[in-house]
Amino acid sequence: MLRFASERSIFDLVGQQVLAQSFLRDGFLDASVGATHYLVKLFLVYIPFGISSLDPRWSLIIMTLLINIAAYIAIFFAIKSILRTFDLLRPKIFYVAMVWLAASAGSIFWIEFANSRNLEVAVGLWTIVLGLNFIKNPNVRRGVMWLSIATLAFFMDPLQIYMTGLPLAIYLIVVELLPRLANSWKKHVGSVIAILGGAYVCSKVILAIVVATTGTVVISDSSSALGTSNIIMHLSGAIKGLVIADVRLVAGVVGDGGRLRQGLALLAVLFALFVWVAYAVRKKVSRKLVAFVLIFSCVIQGIYFLSGQSLNGDTSRYLIMFAPILVLVISSLPMTRLSRAALLMIAIFVTVTGLFLSLSLLRAWPERFTKDRPLATVAEFIQGESQTRFYASMDTALPVTYYYPSTTILPLRCSPSGLERSATFYPKGSFDTYQSKSRAQVGIIFDAEGNITNHPNVCNKDDVIKRFGQPQQIQMIAGGQLILFYDAGRVSF
Repeated sequence: MLRFASERSIFDLVGQQVLAQSFLRDGFLDASVGATHYLVKLFLVYIPFGISSLDPRWSLIIMTLLINIAAYIAIFFAIKSILRTFDLLRPKIFYVAMVWLAASAGSIFWIEFANSRNLEVAVGLWTIVLGLNFIKNPNVRRGVMWLSIATLAFFMDPLQIYMTGLPLAIYLIVVELLPRLANSWKKHVGSVIAILGGAYVCSKVILAIVVATTGTVVISDSSSALGTSNIIMHLSGAIKGLVIADVRLVAGVVGDGGRLRQGLALLAVLFALFVWVAYAVRKKVSRKLVAFVLIFSCVIQGIYFLSGQSLNGDTSRYLIMFAPILVLVISSLPMTRLSRAALLMIAIFVTVTGLFLSLSLLRAWPERFTKDRPLATVAEFIQGESQTRFYASMDTALPVTYYYPSTTILPLRCSPSGLERSATFYPKGSFDTYQSKSRAQVGIIFDAEGNITNHPNVCNKDDVIKRFGQPQQIQMIAGGQLILFYDAGRVSF
């Protein structure tokens, strides 16, 4: 609620909701979405909420709260099942660990984004649970259940293939199966490979069917820094980026309660890890759990590092599957004085977090949503210009379209070649439909900074004038946005 009250809306916050809105209004779904496409949530959550008569902003808040609560409950029972599998479930310590996860959720889950990994993490963890159960007592029923959930996990979020499927396969084969002397171990290794490989294939088949049916374009994740050659060239930067990403994952940002909270978050986790490692070395922690934690941690951190994401900006969200591993670490601490000290530090962090976030919310609530006032100004202006077709940046067009359904702004992006239509979350069919409607003039709205930006590309007023010539009119509206007006026949994208 603090993030909703104090932060401005950007296109990522409402993008999938705009897609659901466009489908209900125009019948089109042929937009571009990321590799983690959230199509399951689109059909099961966003479209049903779009049918409701709730105010769009409160609809967004409510659906986000419900999704996060559902994800937390599913994660709670998944981690509990994993601990039970290792015979390490100690309820009181586990509850402390889960409260730590809740207190850290703002930085781990991008908590204000329904369009973020939340339910996807839960399904990934249940893939682990069913895999552990299958290897304990292999049978057809358990194999089918594991295949089904793994398929769902890999379909919902391709990251789960690498951050869940790969380390799970390594653990099951190396730790659970290879040490066995029974003749059937080869058969079970084949079963593990067949089920996880089958889940991967099934997820791709389902995605291909959905894409062919809906026209949605799923864009594979890529990084400008991908490739081992870039990592070798910028090794120190890649290592530094990995450390920073881990710190951000655990400590969050200054706005989530200040630097004191950040320091406590980092100190509590580091001390808990120190205690756990010390007892693991002294063989006071289950050897299988130690192997599980090490394999998952190395694979998750290694893939993040080798992918080149550590050379990019704030991409700690790709380390999200490391957070449940930390919960397992905290939950498996032996009950000693050092462990109690670690749990006390976590309790202090949780208390400070609750206090600081509550106070911050109380301060922010009277001025809630004020950072979105420029969007309201744009919507009010557009509603009085019925003979003008408007274009704007994604960060203006998509939030205005979502919060004010009676308005229509077509989204643009800035590419190296200049302004062009944006298909991200906005269907091509809807764009073509509204662009083809007869209007007397066209208005190109710039953000309050006077630009339309898609990092690292920046398009400004001069770029537009160079392309389309001098406008008929230039107007600055109350929200600080500059608008260039052209004859409708001169501008299209």
